[in-house]
This record gives sequence, C-alpha cells and structure tokens, in this order.
Amino acid sequence: MMNPQKKPAGTFYSEVLSEEERRRLCQNLAGALKGAQVFIQERMVQHLMAIHPDYGKQVQSLLTKHNAEAQKNSNVHVYTRPTAINASAKM
Repeated sequence: MMNPQKKPAGTFYSEVLSEEERRRLCQNLAGALKGAQVFIQERMVQHLMAIHPDYGKQVQSLLTKHNAEAQKNSNVHVYTRPTAINASAKM
C-alpha cells in the first residue's frame, strides 16, 4: 500500500523531471488553460499547488501574464444591425 504522505505526481514533478521539462510542462498547461474562465484556472492552480507548490506557482505566474495581456489587448466589438434593403431596390 502506498504511503499517503508521498504524492506520486509531486515526486514526479520535483525528482524525475529536469528543470527544462518542468518549465515546458508548466508552459503547456498554462497554454491549455489560458482560454478557460478564470474560476477554472484558479481551481486548477489550487490542484497543482497540492501536487507541488512550485508547480502551482509557475502555472499561476504564466496565467497571470497571459490574462494581463489578454485584458490589455481586448478590443471592444461594437455590432450594428445591418440596414434594411428595400426589396424594390433589388430589382
């Protein structure tokens, strides 16, 4: 039986993956989450923090950067109703 104090995912993150592999993992996960609603991003970061604090912090940092850029670059779209075309003008 596995020791409940030992977290396999945390061990994998901290002891198996190299620093470069951890960086890529965090970038890939943040990239996958960047389109999600913020409450989902926050929930996922909480799960990652439970796996390993650095894992959660790295993904949170990347998401914070992305969300700030998205906020800054968001354009306000103004939609207008097209004008009605007179049926007799078509002929």
